Amino acid sequence: MGSEHRKGEVLPLFETRRAEGRILYRPFAASVFVGIVAIWVYRASHMPGPGEDGRFGWIGLLGAELWFGLYWLLTQALRWNRLHRSTFKDRLSQRYIYICRSVTGGLFLLRFLDAIEDKELGSVKILIDGRDPEAKDIEGCALPTLVYLAREKRPQHHHNFKAGSMNALIRVSSEISNGQVILNVDCDMYSNNSGSVRDALCFFMDEDKGHEIAYVQFPQNFENVTKNDVYGSSFVVINEASSDRNSIYSYGITKASHDEVLVLPVCLELANADWLEIRLSSRRRENGVIDPIRGMEIGILQPNKKGLLRRCSNVARSDASAAQEMVRRRFPNLPVQVQSCVVWSRKDGPGLQMAYCTYLLWAPNCLATVLYSVVPSLYLLRAISLFPQASKYGYSLAEFLWSGGTVLGWWNEQRVWLYKRTTSYLFAFVDTILGLFGFSETSFVVTNKVSTPDVSLRYEKELMEFGTSFPMFTVLATLAMINLISLVWAAKRAVTDAGVRVFETVALQMVLCGVLVAINVPLYSALFFRKDNGKIPSSIAAKSVLLAVFVCNCSMFLL
Repeated sequence: MGSEHRKGEVLPLFETRRAEGRILYRPFAASVFVGIVAIWVYRASHMPGPGEDGRFGWIGLLGAELWFGLYWLLTQALRWNRLHRSTFKDRLSQRYIYICRSVTGGLFLLRFLDAIEDKELGSVKILIDGRDPEAKDIEGCALPTLVYLAREKRPQHHHNFKAGSMNALIRVSSEISNGQVILNVDCDMYSNNSGSVRDALCFFMDEDKGHEIAYVQFPQNFENVTKNDVYGSSFVVINEASSDRNSIYSYGITKASHDEVLVLPVCLELANADWLEIRLSSRRRENGVIDPIRGMEIGILQPNKKGLLRRCSNVARSDASAAQEMVRRRFPNLPVQVQSCVVWSRKDGPGLQMAYCTYLLWAPNCLATVLYSVVPSLYLLRAISLFPQASKYGYSLAEFLWSGGTVLGWWNEQRVWLYKRTTSYLFAFVDTILGLFGFSETSFVVTNKVSTPDVSLRYEKELMEFGTSFPMFTVLATLAMINLISLVWAAKRAVTDAGVRVFETVALQMVLCGVLVAINVPLYSALFFRKDNGKIPSSIAAKSVLLAVFVCNCSMFLL
């Protein structure tokens, strides 16, 4: 133990250090903000007057730019003061000895001192193989061979889907096993690093900061993602940019707090209704939001060897879109969630509040994105200048490459980012609004977990899958055709009749429209050139082309 001390102090089991490059990033972010404000000022001061061409399009883009700018400010909470954690497993081994104790009900991991004191392992022991029908617990009751936990779900009580299940499982499991550390892993994930448990224990067992750690999370990583991540589902930038106290798409090792253990009754009538309603309303968000509000922190660990991996099962565009739509249907609770982040987490400071709002506002992003994807292209048909802002692609590409991605992977992520905002998020947003007025009910969408050999082969070749009559594909194909028709028409005018005037007035709109056309190249291929089963069905292709032509013709006369 002598090596454990330095000047009479116990060495920590983990450390927190600030990310490099903060001094360079902050002036860069400040310059970007100045540019955003300049765009707002220019857009507001040069707005066409009543009756002038382009007024409504100008107003729409002003609203979109205001939203994008404010949302960009929220994202800076994730990048302004990045933190990285690292553990010292060698110090853990010098300080504690862990043993695996075999008992009637299975195996238990204990500290050596706990084993010497013969501490109670739990009030219930569960038989694994059921070979000893005479086995009894400490109270003389027969041991069960199976424990089944079911949550009652009622329409008037939002059940939070998977978050509610995990909340119940963690609390019941801690009561049954009396375990202070619980491993919470999704059904399609597995351990990839044998040292993950020891890494988590370094957080929990640290004498100085261990009591402040609510749980440890390992960012969600995939084992079968293609080199360039054709569906943009690996979250490389999100995992790198996540605040140390806020991570999404993660599963990890959760520390149970015994003074907060609560087994909710199966039947609501057996509990005091008012008390239960208060408890349920305070659990509406995932644990990752609740524990920091109580003054505890999250330990996010990203070791070089990934801790937990999952297999990417959504190798078809329809399944990926359906999964995103299902996730974004959390929006019904958006007012409550935003209020909770602003009010309940006020003790944690504005930075954490902004970080949470970054994720909560994913779905509403669809409106501004659809406006910016369609309006400039439609006004391009009549050569009406809207001067859209140029995108800040340079920093986005550099950040993606720094996070371990590729150039083509970044390009694929831009495509998927556009597709999600104009389909999945849009459908979820509209469905939620209709639900608020009683016209629709939120349903659970079941996505495919298996794929056929030909689908898997196309996925390995990084060919996007469009071979189903999915409603979202109609929206994607229609928007893509609107941009293609607008660009071709503007190019024709520039070459034939308008000449230099077109380039002087709508050059930026042509650039934006050209970028959108380039992003949609795989979709055009699926519309017109591909012959495999992954192409867009003929019915959707015909419908999309007709809708696009109709919208473009209407814009020529109405805008």
